[in-house]
Amino acid sequence: MTVQRDLQPIERMDVALVERYWPELYKRNIPLVVTGAMDDWVALRDWTPDFFAELLTGMEHPLRATDDEGEYAFVNHVKRTIIVSDYIRALGSERLQGTRRPFFGNIPIQDPDIAHWFTSLMNDFSFPDVAPERIGDEVRLWIGAQGQKSTVHNDSNHGFNAQVYGRKRFRLWSPDQHPYIYAVRISDDTWVSPVDWQQPNFEEYPKFAQAEGAEVILEPGEMLYIPAFWWHAARSESVAINANIWIFTPDIGKWIQ
Repeated sequence: MTVQRDLQPIERMDVALVERYWPELYKRNIPLVVTGAMDDWVALRDWTPDFFAELLTGMEHPLRATDDEGEYAFVNHVKRTIIVSDYIRALGSERLQGTRRPFFGNIPIQDPDIAHWFTSLMNDFSFPDVAPERIGDEVRLWIGAQGQKSTVHNDSNHGFNAQVYGRKRFRLWSPDQHPYIYAVRISDDTWVSPVDWQQPNFEEYPKFAQAEGAEVILEPGEMLYIPAFWWHAARSESVAINANIWIFTPDIGKWIQ
C-alpha cells in the first residue's frame, strides 16, 4: 500500500515582522501564515453570506458550473449565468448537500465591468504593506460552499489569501516538487495537476506519494502568504469567504488569469 509523505506545518509570523523583514522573507521563498494583519478589517466583522446576498441583489454573473476545480478544468469547462444573491443564499442549503454547485470564485472586484458592485467594500480591507517595487496588484473575491475544492496549481505572482469567513484548508508544495505533481498546461498561463490531492490514485500517479507538502487550515482573521510558483490547493471546510491579492513585481511581471 502506497503511503503519502507526512505533511509539514507552515510557519506563523505577525504582520509587523512580515512587513519589517519582507526583503529577507522574499528571498527565503517560503509560505507563511500571517497573523494580526486583519485585526482592523471591517470585512472581518461585516462580510457574511447574508451581507453579500443583500449587497449583490440584482447582480447576474457567469459562474463556473461546478465548485470542483478539477472537474471544471478537465471535464466540464463551462460557466452559466445565475443570480448571485440566490446562489449565496443557497450555499448552506441541506437540499444541495452532496451535489456540485456553481462557484462564485476568482471574482476580479476591480474589473470595470463589475467594480460598481464592490465600490463600498474597498476600504473594508488592507493587505500587508510589502513589495514597494510592485508594478501593480489585483484583488479577487471567493465565496464558496463547504467542500468547494481547487486543483493543485501555481500562480506566477506572490499572493496573500485572507480568510474572512469560515475555514479553508490549504496544501502547498514548493516549486522543486514539480516532478511529482503531474502538472499539465491547460492554457498559455495555467498549469494544473489532474491528481486528486485529497484522495490521490497512486496507481495512476505513483510519484505523487513522494511529494513533500505542507498544510494549514486558515481560521477567520488569518492570512496565507503564497510565494510565486508554489504549487497549492484549497478546500472549504465550511461556507467560506476569502479575499486575495496578487502582487505583480518587475522580476516576474504580471500574470493574466
